[in-house]
Amino acid sequence: MSRVERMYRHTKWLSQNSAWSEDEVIERWGRLFPVAAKSLKNLMDLSKSKVDLAIHREKIEGWRANLANISWFIPKWHKCVA
Repeated sequence: MSRVERMYRHTKWLSQNSAWSEDEVIERWGRLFPVAAKSLKNLMDLSKSKVDLAIHREKIEGWRANLANISWFIPKWHKCVA
């Protein structure tokens, strides 16, 4: 696959990123970091206060941004491969 093709696929993928639900972001993050995603999912299930849920949603938005950021993603990917 050529470099241009990869960038096209990534930009197409990014446009779909904003439509992901919170559960989908957690699932995709869980593919990369299973422990972190599972613990956040459990905390969200146990959280009763609106403040806790807001904090969890902020974390999910950070994950969404990281998943969409190729500059963040590539070094992590290389660590897994190496």
